[in-house]
Amino acid sequence: MDTLIVGMPATDCMAMVRVSELMTKDVVHTIGQDASVEEAARRMRNVGRGCLVVIEEGRVVGILTATDFAKRLLTRAGSDPMLAAMARAAQLLSQSSEV
Repeated sequence: MDTLIVGMPATDCMAMVRVSELMTKDVVHTIGQDASVEEAARRMRNVGRGCLVVIEEGRVVGILTATDFAKRLLTRAGSDPMLAAMARAAQLLSQSSEV
């Protein structure tokens, strides 16, 4: 695998760390892929998080971050569908995975 976390290439100088040492152990907040960006913004505000995991039929299909949201809002209306705004390259790792 040549990437560890979206946008973070693996390098020889990175110490291997278990996902459980980095992950948030609180509840993961999700939103359906058919939700609007406006709905996502409200949910992110209400739950106090900077990202939402996007799901379809119980499986992860992407992640919407505050950065994705801000970029999209600058160029489009807030009623765009979730699929148009989310990042699709989310990778799932178990707590025992090393990164």
